[in-house]
Amino acid sequence: MFYFLSSDSRLLGKSIQPFTKSHLSTAERIFDAVASLVKIDLREHSVSVPVYDFSFPSTGSSFHTLPKISTGAFNSYFYRKHSEWQTLDPIFAICGWGLPRKSQIYHGKHYSPFGSNSIFEDHVKNSFTYISMGIGMSEIATLMHYVESMNSHGPLYRYKKTFFGTHNIGKIGYQVSIDMHCRPKGLPLEYDVGRLNSDLLHDGVVSPYLNLEKWFSASARELFEYWNDKRKMDPLYFLSPNSRQEIDKKLQTLGRPFTLSDFE
Repeated sequence: MFYFLSSDSRLLGKSIQPFTKSHLSTAERIFDAVASLVKIDLREHSVSVPVYDFSFPSTGSSFHTLPKISTGAFNSYFYRKHSEWQTLDPIFAICGWGLPRKSQIYHGKHYSPFGSNSIFEDHVKNSFTYISMGIGMSEIATLMHYVESMNSHGPLYRYKKTFFGTHNIGKIGYQVSIDMHCRPKGLPLEYDVGRLNSDLLHDGVVSPYLNLEKWFSASARELFEYWNDKRKMDPLYFLSPNSRQEIDKKLQTLGRPFTLSDFE
């Protein structure tokens, strides 16, 4: 089986106190305890974590061997101490132990990190189990953006923009172009994570994991199907009340989804 771990590094210490039965004074000790706990339960399975580098759109470069990991201190720790492999994706790379996941190589091509052959499609097709550690599932599930991209134009409330740059693998720099769905400048775009988490729990899509505070598990396929059904019924389902009001007003004025020229 395949497992994908996500966390809020700041909350891990409190969340694992029932397991450790003691106060862990440093981040390294907390992360060691979390890794030990995960290895005890998932020793025989393939486990991965996100090591996303969100700097690529602004800097135009990324480095496979020295990624600027944007997904928290625990993920950086896991990458240094426990990963056996790493995918080659410029922005949405993952690392882990067990069976390696295939990388997308898209030199000179347009690529969407939420399109076909993406890691998120892999998670859904192969029924990964998502585990959120110390935080609600909707607050860390980038799969949500994959669901948003199921429309041919992407989410109504983001606009598509292509970013160009160099992905450095070893001594070779590969030219890449990546399609992203960007936040609308000047408009509030907030996700209603409290309600989203409550909906997932109420409808049985997520379950408590290891009886630890705010540790949850869910099937990536079931998450996708649940959120995609919600999105089909309500394209603004993910948004907070304030964001929904402001964005719906802009959409009604335009009479169409957002485009690049609306904001840049």
